[in-house]
This record gives sequence, C-alpha cells and structure tokens, in this order.
Amino acid sequence: MAAGLVLCTSLGILTYRMGKQRGVDFAGLEQGSAPPGPAASQEELEAARRDRDTVEAKLAERDKAISELRREVAQQLNENAKFRATESEQHSALQASEEEKKRLAEERDGFRQQAAAGQAALQASEKRLNGLEQERSEDVLQAASLEARVAELSRTVKDQEGTAELLAKDRDIRELMGARDLYITEVYDVARTGETQKAFGRVFYTKGKSLIFYAYDLNDQPGLKEASTFEAWGRRGPDWTQAFKLGVFYEDNVSKKRWVLKSNDKRTLDQIDAVFVTVEPHGGSERPTGKPLLFAYLKVAPNHP
Repeated sequence: MAAGLVLCTSLGILTYRMGKQRGVDFAGLEQGSAPPGPAASQEELEAARRDRDTVEAKLAERDKAISELRREVAQQLNENAKFRATESEQHSALQASEEEKKRLAEERDGFRQQAAAGQAALQASEKRLNGLEQERSEDVLQAASLEARVAELSRTVKDQEGTAELLAKDRDIRELMGARDLYITEVYDVARTGETQKAFGRVFYTKGKSLIFYAYDLNDQPGLKEASTFEAWGRRGPDWTQAFKLGVFYEDNVSKKRWVLKSNDKRTLDQIDAVFVTVEPHGGSERPTGKPLLFAYLKVAPNHP
C-alpha cells in the first residue's frame, strides 16, 4: 500500500506539471506576434523560411527527447515500486533466524539505497523533462512568429511581383514610371457592410495625360450574366449619371482573370475627379446604369516618382 501511495503521488505530480506546462504552451500560442514591417524581399522570405524550418527541427528533437524522458520516468517509477515491494517482503521475513535476519537486513538496506537512488534519478529526470518542455514552449512561440512572418512576406512579395509583372509586360506603364505627376493606387470593391469584396484593381494615372486601369476577378460578381460588359467611367462632380464614358475593359490575361482599360483622352481626363467601373449590358451603355464595382478618387497628390 505504501508503494502504491508513493507511485500515485509521483504520477499525480508529474501529470499536474505536464498539464500546467501545456496550458502555458496553449496560452503562448494565442498571444500571436507583432506584425512585421512593410519592407520585404524574396531574400527576407527565404531567410524567414529557413529560420522557421530550423525551429521546427529543434521542436522535433525536443519532442523526441521529451518522449524518451517520459519513458525513463515511467521505468524508474516501476523500478521504485518493485524496490519498495521487495523491501516490504524482506521486512516480513525478518522473523526468521538471526543469520537470516542479518542477511535480510543487509538486503533490505541495499534495497533502500537502490530505492533512494532511484528516487533521486526520478527527480533529476523530472527536472530535465520540465526544462525541455519549457524550451519546447519557447520554440513553439518562435515557430509561430516565424510562420506569421513567412506568410506576411509571401503576401508582400506576391504584390511586388504583380506590379513588376505589369511593368515588364506593358510598355505604357514602363513609360509612366518615369513620368511626372504619376499617381498609383490599388482599389477594392467594398460591400455596404464595409467588408472588402473579391474584385480589386490597380490604377496608374498621369494627371491630364493618361489612365491605365487594371481590374481582377470582375467576372466573379454574383448574379453576373455572360453577356455583361465591364465599363469604366470618369466622374465629374456628385452626379454619377453625368460621368464621361472612358471605355470598355478587355481581358488581357485569362488565367489570372485580369482585365485592362486605357485612356489617353487628355480633354476628358482634365475634367474628371474620379474613375469607377460598372456592369453594363452587352456592348456597353452611353450612361452608367449598373452598380459601381471599383472606385478610385484622382484629385490627390502624385505619389511617384
């Protein structure tokens, strides 16, 4: 009974400590990490991925060491229980002869020493296990931070690659990048609830000279008919129905669902203060009739070069 009590107590303490540590791990994972800075490059992304892989390898090594220590602790608990059971049996046998009593007493003392050594080894193993689990908790937090960094860098690099692709493909945009009074902005379709919809666009505007409007995922709008036309308008004042017709979008990259519209009508561009997109019947309309999808205000200061 004494050996069973000692075994239950040891297992209870170990289970409490491991549960407590798992709580720390869970709470640490929920804290997240501070968002990284806006600057990013392919090299930073690769470096972040390497750091993440290193931490994950460390986690795997620590998990293996923790598993081995747990098996060692269980084995030591079992051996300690055997020692105590044998000690109890030897104590009962001390009722025999004096010589037998002496021999049994010596054996009992030896078992006690072995049990004490086993208890010391168990405590040392528990200490090492707690240390490894603490280190694992720190590694988990670092891995989560690196994973978030990799995701953020991936998004930034993807955006940069999208702009670079447009610059490499479109001669007009390459010329725009060296122009004065250039304004570049990204626009998104926003629902009445304030949530961003799927369609989005990128506008390259040189004041009074040219407008290039790239739009993505226009044909993914709910309830859209195949015969619909996407048309761009230049707004002049608060009355949207009096907007100038800038032209119809055409799809220049089917796989990426990218559409484009270009306007070099200087007279029209001088009069408008914003540009927006609507869905119109096949062939287009003379006045906007559909709900605006994308809207970009143009009466702002240039942000390039």
